[in-house]
Amino acid sequence: MHSSNTDADKGTNQTFSQTIGTAQCSQFSSQLTSNGQCRLIATLPPVGTSQKRCPDMFRCTDDISYWLHENQNSKEQLEELRETMSELQEELRSHRHRVKSLEMQVDSSLVYSLIVQRQTHFCVCAPGGGWTVFQRRRDGSVSFNRRWSEYRDGFGELQGEHWLGNQHLHLMSNQRHHSLRIQLQDWSHTHRHALYSSFRTDSEENQYRLHVSGFSGTVEDSFGWYHNQQGFSTPDTGNICAEISHAGWWFHQCFFANLNGVYYKGGHYSLKAQDLLGPDGIVWFSWKDSDFYSLKAVTMMMRPHNFRPHLSP
Repeated sequence: MHSSNTDADKGTNQTFSQTIGTAQCSQFSSQLTSNGQCRLIATLPPVGTSQKRCPDMFRCTDDISYWLHENQNSKEQLEELRETMSELQEELRSHRHRVKSLEMQVDSSLVYSLIVQRQTHFCVCAPGGGWTVFQRRRDGSVSFNRRWSEYRDGFGELQGEHWLGNQHLHLMSNQRHHSLRIQLQDWSHTHRHALYSSFRTDSEENQYRLHVSGFSGTVEDSFGWYHNQQGFSTPDTGNICAEISHAGWWFHQCFFANLNGVYYKGGHYSLKAQDLLGPDGIVWFSWKDSDFYSLKAVTMMMRPHNFRPHLSP
């Protein structure tokens, strides 16, 4: 590299060049010219010329470190905010669930109170009084091929064919110890009944699982021994038995009793005639030892185990 220097500087540069040349080139004699100088000459910049100030690297490093620290703090605060929002959302969902549960408990209590006080609308007094009718079939006027939500909330008319609702059934049956009575009638006007001393159902989270025991009655048991401990299923829940049977019930591969099945007038029906994949009538298997006889009328009712009828004065 070369630069234009003053005459005063030439001597200094020449001496520096020779000194550097001699020091560096003495080991490599091939790099010397004929007069003993190095072929490469390093020349210092002119004295007194202005040069750009080097950046303050320590100051820049401090600034970068500060902003990196601030950025990390912001990320941590944002993550804490997200966690707080998630906890608040979960708490809100929990509050909504509790409010809904309380609303349903209030509704159930009102229903239960009306059932007890206004037996003419809800109860059958013939078997001794105090019975809450939660299912009735008698003429096929109401389809029981329903979705989960309909069985949960109830459908039909209380004085006609109906299902009171699994949620009401659960809340009522868990308030106190209950008994279950099932009235059955065939197309020859024969009446029989099944009685279970203990009856309740679990919550919706547990598929309204059935708990029934203590059988007695005038008909052979086709319900308790086989369907006890089974969850409730409907055609829209993916249960193949519910789909084939066109009903909601406590199915168990698939049933020995299905009182929510299709109403077949006359009683007898067949797979071929109805183009069915399996039996789907109102069946109590031990009645005819058959899945293909559909009963004319059935009623399911419950009452507190310690119920005592009020005697007239």
